[in-house]
Amino acid sequence: MMTSGRHLLAALVVVSLLSASRAQSDLESPEEGGFSVLPGCGTQKMDLMLVIDTSENEAAFKEFQDFASDIIRFANPDTGLVRVGVVAYSSEVNHRIRLSDYSRTADLVSAVESLKFQPGRRDTSGGLQSMRQLFRETLGDRPDAPNVALLLTSGNSVLRTEEVSKEGRLAHDADINVFVVGVGVQDEREINDIVSSPTDETKYLVDSTDDLEWMPDVVFNQMCISESIHHFKGIRFRPCETHFPILSVIPVAFPSFKTYLFRKAFT
Repeated sequence: MMTSGRHLLAALVVVSLLSASRAQSDLESPEEGGFSVLPGCGTQKMDLMLVIDTSENEAAFKEFQDFASDIIRFANPDTGLVRVGVVAYSSEVNHRIRLSDYSRTADLVSAVESLKFQPGRRDTSGGLQSMRQLFRETLGDRPDAPNVALLLTSGNSVLRTEEVSKEGRLAHDADINVFVVGVGVQDEREINDIVSSPTDETKYLVDSTDDLEWMPDVVFNQMCISESIHHFKGIRFRPCETHFPILSVIPVAFPSFKTYLFRKAFT
């Protein structure tokens, strides 16, 4: 695809998101750290699984709970467009929330905030496997909604490390668009096996949980852009050809989101 074609595609995404946002003008986008979700995010169908690593320490777990709660608020399941499920794991999966379990945003946030800290030796493959298995119609997965997963982890897998790449591949084969937010990850190759392509749009690695505060809306915005671009291409989850093509077509109407993308790309 020529550069002009990519920019036209991104422009169509913005127009689509704006049109959808006007249809829900009575709903205010939640804000985080002075920035807000791109208009139109949360106005398209999505089935989202949040995979939360509880193995490291209680402070990191609390930060992941807050991150997941912010994502849920941005997704706003109250509209009926986005369904959210949860997997919490350490050395084994210790909690599951199916996509069909909650339809109200407040109830789902409360369920996430009620999760108990369960330390252990990190088995990332087990968390990914459970996530993939929860994408079933009998458990609330919708055939007309794209499947997205977000892994929140505080390090590389300790148990069954050889299974991680296999589970990543199985998730991709199942048309699950996988994002990862990682804190203190030592071996980036493992994360590259998990995330969907292009990795620079689905992988968010930081050194400290302090860096998580500004990220929830950045990640959710990227999910929206990815899903919209794939929709316009008519092919689910085919990788975009450039990093953040939307940057060149977002006018001053979206200065905060553009600033976020710039900060992510160049800091």
